[in-house]
Amino acid sequence: MTDRRELKIRRASSQLGISKSESVKLALPVQQQPPTLGRHFVRAHVAQYAVVIALIWLLALSERWTPFHHALYHNGDLEMWRYSYPLRQNHVPAWAVPCISVFTPVLCILGFAAVGRVGRVEVHHACLLLVACVASCGLVTNWIKINVGRPRPHFVHRCWPDGLPPAFTAEGLPDCAASAINPGEGLKSFPSGHTSWSTSGLGYTTFWLLGKLRCFDGQAQPTRFIVAVIPLLGALWIGMSRLQDHWHHVEDVACGFLLGLLIAFCFYRQIYPSVLGPHAGQLTATARQAGSKVSLSTSPSRVSLLNRNGEAAEQYLAAGYLGDEQV
Repeated sequence: MTDRRELKIRRASSQLGISKSESVKLALPVQQQPPTLGRHFVRAHVAQYAVVIALIWLLALSERWTPFHHALYHNGDLEMWRYSYPLRQNHVPAWAVPCISVFTPVLCILGFAAVGRVGRVEVHHACLLLVACVASCGLVTNWIKINVGRPRPHFVHRCWPDGLPPAFTAEGLPDCAASAINPGEGLKSFPSGHTSWSTSGLGYTTFWLLGKLRCFDGQAQPTRFIVAVIPLLGALWIGMSRLQDHWHHVEDVACGFLLGLLIAFCFYRQIYPSVLGPHAGQLTATARQAGSKVSLSTSPSRVSLLNRNGEAAEQYLAAGYLGDEQV
C-alpha cells in the first residue's frame, strides 16, 4: 500500500516537473514559523518607522501654526458672552496629555506581555500603531484648530486682560491690547486637543482591552467590560475638565471626543479584528491564518496545491488528484 502511494506521488510530481525531494516536501504540511524581532523584521518596518517619525515632526511643527482670524464682533454683543469666561489654569497640563495618551496603553500592553498573554511581535505592532494613532490625531486636531480659529470661552480675558474694554477693527477682527496673553492660543478652541489626544490613546486602550479580555464572548462577566472601559472614562474626564477650566465649549469637547475615538478605532482595526467577533483580541493575520485552509506550495514560480477538504496533504496526493483532474 505504501509503495502504491509513493508511486502516485511520483507520478503527480513528474507531471508538475519537480524533483522527488521537493515532492516529499510538498506532501507534508507547511509549518509557518512566527516572525521574530530580528534585523530582517526591523528592516521590513523601516518605512513605517519613518512615517511615524514624520508624523511626530509635523505634529511638533503644527503647534506653531498661526490660527485663522475671523470677524467676532459686529455692532452688538450677542456673541461676546460666549468668550467672556475667566481665564483659569488647567486641571490637566498640556505636557501631560501625550504622556497619558501614549504611556498608559504601552504599560497596559507590556503588562499583558509580562504575564505571557502577548508575544513580542504583537507588542511591536500594537505600540507602533498606538504611536501613529496619537500622532495622527494630534496633527488632524491642530489642522482643524488653525483653520477654524474659534475663540476660547476665556478669549476676552486673554485678549483684553485687566478689565480693558474690547476693541475691534473695521472688519470686526479683535484688536487685542498690548498686554494680551498669547491671543493666538485663544483662537484654538475647536476641537479640544486635550480631549481628542487622550481619547485616541485611551480609546485605543479600551478597544485593545475589549478584545484581549473577550468582553463580548457571551459569558456573564461584567467585570471585564468595566475594566476595559476605565481608560475611555479617563479620557471623558479630561474632556469634562476642559469645560470646568473654561478652555473649551461643549461642542469642542464633544467633537474632540468623537474624533479621537474614530481615529483610535481605525488604527486598532488595522491589525485586530472586531471586538464582537470570535477572533477578538487576536492579530488579524493570525486569525486569518488559523481559519484558512491548508495551503502547500514550493516556490511562487512553480506550483501551489490547495487542500480544499482539510485532509492531509499526503493523502490528497496519494489519491492522485491535482485540482479537479485525476492523475
